[in-house]
Amino acid sequence: MLLTLALACLHTPSATAFDVQPLLPPPALGQVFASQDPDVVFQEAMDRRMDGDVQGAIERFAWLRAQGDRRPGVLYQMGVAYEFAGEFEVALSAYDQLITEDLSGEYHDDAGFRRGICLEELGRWDEALAQYKLVPTTGLMGSDLWTIQLARGIADVRTGKQGKGERAIRAALQASQGSDITWMQAKALYTLQDALLLERDQSPLEGSSRRQAKHLVERAVQISDAEAMLAQVVRLEEPEWILKGLLSLGDAYLALHQELIVAPAPRKLDAQQVAMYRAVLEEKGTILLRKAWEAYDQGLVVAGTYGVESQVVVELAEKQAGLGL
Repeated sequence: MLLTLALACLHTPSATAFDVQPLLPPPALGQVFASQDPDVVFQEAMDRRMDGDVQGAIERFAWLRAQGDRRPGVLYQMGVAYEFAGEFEVALSAYDQLITEDLSGEYHDDAGFRRGICLEELGRWDEALAQYKLVPTTGLMGSDLWTIQLARGIADVRTGKQGKGERAIRAALQASQGSDITWMQAKALYTLQDALLLERDQSPLEGSSRRQAKHLVERAVQISDAEAMLAQVVRLEEPEWILKGLLSLGDAYLALHQELIVAPAPRKLDAQQVAMYRAVLEEKGTILLRKAWEAYDQGLVVAGTYGVESQVVVELAEKQAGLGL
C-alpha cells in the first residue's frame, strides 16, 4: 500500500452509505457469478479493469459487495475503476465508505490518498492540498515519499503558491530520477508546463513597437521552456500527460496568434505603414496557427499509438479541425 494517513483527521465521510444496487449486473450475469468462487469473480473484475472494460469490472465488484463481501479491496478497487471511468464524485463516495468501514486496515490509507487525486480532478485544489498536508511523511522513503512530495507541490502550484510548489516539484523530481513513479513525475512536469504557459496573460501585446517586440520574445521563451518540459514528459512515456501537454501547447500557440492579430499598431504609423504592419502580423500569425495545428496533430498521433480514447483526444481533434488548415 502507498501511504500511512491519520484517518481521524482526514475528512468527514458522507453519512450516506455507498449504494451498489444501481450498479449490479443483469440477473442472468449475476447467476453466472454465483456459480463461481468469489476470488475468481474478483480477479475477473481486476482483469476487466486492466483491459479497459470498466463497466464489466464495476458490475463484478458491485455484485460481490451486494453478496455481503466486505473485503476492503472490493470497495477500493471499485473506487479505482470509477476513477478510470472519470466519475470522480462516485469514486469519492466509494473511498469515503471504505474509510468509514476499514478503520485500521491498510486500504483506508490508500483510499485517503486517492481522495486527494479525485479532488484534484474535480478542481477542488484547496481540499486536495489540505488532504495531502495531512499525510505524515515521517518514516516514508523512496517512491512513497517522493509521491506525496510531488502531490503537495502540484497542489501548491494549482492553489496559487507557485514558487513554493515549483521548488517542491523540482526537488522531488531530482530525487526520484530513475524511479517507477513515472505517472506522478509526468503529472508534475505537466503542471510546471501548464503554469508556465498560463503566464502569457501577464504580458499583453500592446504599447510601443519596442514593448511589443519585448513581449513577443518573452512569449517565445515561455513556449520554448514549455516545450522542453513536454519533452521530459514524452521521455517518461505517460500518454495521459503527453496528450494534455500537447493540448496546452497548441492552445498557447493559438492564444498567441489571436492576440497577435488584434494587437494595436504602434503609434505614429501612417495608413500605408499600418497596412504593412498588419500584413506582417498576418504572416507571423499563420506560422503560429501551423504550430498549433502540429501540436494538436502530434497529440492525435500519440493517442493512436497508445490506443487512448478520452475527452482530451476529442478536444485535440476538434481544435485541429477548427483551424481549417
